[in-house]
Amino acid sequence: MVSKMHQLEKLQAKIPAKTALLLSNAGDIRYFSHFEILVPEEREALLLVTRKSATLLHANFSPVKAHARIEAVPGCYPEALKKKLQQIIGRERIQELKIDKNTLFVSEFEAVRELGGLKITGLDRDIVWSLRSVKTADEIASIQKACQIATAALKQVTARLKPGITELEVKQMLEESLRALGSERPAFPTIVAFGEHTALPHHQPTGAQLKKNLPVLTDVGAAYQGYCSDMTRTFWFGNRPAEKFVEVEEVVQAAYQVALEKLGDLGGGGGLSAKDLDWEVRNYIAGQGYGSNFIHTTGHGLGLAIHEQPSLSWLNDTPLQPGMVLTIEPGIYLPGEFGYRHENTVLLGKKVKELT
Repeated sequence: MVSKMHQLEKLQAKIPAKTALLLSNAGDIRYFSHFEILVPEEREALLLVTRKSATLLHANFSPVKAHARIEAVPGCYPEALKKKLQQIIGRERIQELKIDKNTLFVSEFEAVRELGGLKITGLDRDIVWSLRSVKTADEIASIQKACQIATAALKQVTARLKPGITELEVKQMLEESLRALGSERPAFPTIVAFGEHTALPHHQPTGAQLKKNLPVLTDVGAAYQGYCSDMTRTFWFGNRPAEKFVEVEEVVQAAYQVALEKLGDLGGGGGLSAKDLDWEVRNYIAGQGYGSNFIHTTGHGLGLAIHEQPSLSWLNDTPLQPGMVLTIEPGIYLPGEFGYRHENTVLLGKKVKELT
């Protein structure tokens, strides 16, 4: 198996001489150092990486696992960062610091900016995603377990649905089931929608009650050893599905199969980009008359974060590769009526493998 520490070595090989990377994204830090940040909105760690060294600046109260290639230094406040960076500059003659503009705090930026003679530039996140997007065997095993947990939880809860139950109650049941089955937490805020609420992709549960002959949409994910799963199911609660619902269901299910068939081209070595896949699915749905009702991308990568690269967007030219784990989630949304989304987590390889 390829370890994440090996991934750190791969990252170091991509760093130019006399250059340091300052990683401040919680997922990046965990991926390359194994340090688990409990509250991503707070600063618990920073990771400084050069071709020759790696330094984890961490909060004094946080547990740190020993790593042969990483120096762990207590203190990740701006002045501690400045002091340690100054030492590295002197030792390795660093001239350029690449920062993640999306996650570095202003106070941290101001501290490193005080170091004279240091060129500060933005980090091209492709250098990180080129490693994080293709999963190791250990990562795939964790994602598979997260998928199994989510699948089992949804099966348990769906069997207990009855008229009068609320969206909020179903959400609570799903999240209790996730934890009982081994999930560390929900991978994202669980979505449960009844009736016309299903027409909003990110609807958050309310006290709305379930009635016979209504559409139901659930979007649920587990987290196992930090890794996420993502699965959406839409179904009709009752024995008299509306004709329009059946029609939309058939279009979305067929669009999902279009995606799987296109991903099968990877096994033959055919080049396929995120953009290519999105257009295949989008064009199919448009051809059925629902193009304006498919209002999000075809899917996204996932791993330590629920939304990772590559985004399966009509704007993204990133090549799809074996070892990537993606969601495939075509959907059609009719405001004031209902929405229908079908989503699985899939692993790319010689054959695409559905994990949920």
